[in-house]
Amino acid sequence: MISATALRRCLDYDVESPDGHIGTVAEIRYAGDQQTPTALAIRAGRASSRLLIVPVSQLVAIRAHRHEVTLRPSPRVTTSEKIPGPG
Repeated sequence: MISATALRRCLDYDVESPDGHIGTVAEIRYAGDQQTPTALAIRAGRASSRLLIVPVSQLVAIRAHRHEVTLRPSPRVTTSEKIPGPG
């Protein structure tokens, strides 16, 4: 089990899976209480133009010493969002 404290500290960590590099943690998403992390928004894509929303249940490990989050093989992305370009 990954602690809520470890999840709150993983902003800007690299995100890896057994299939390779996915992206970088752009946001930690919370339940209504703002204490329980429920998902990570991962900046992904060639130009980092997409946010993949991945439930914390899809995480295998957080390695703080490497600034890295590891996801399960073929993580279940619940949604994705386009990041708006410059005005």
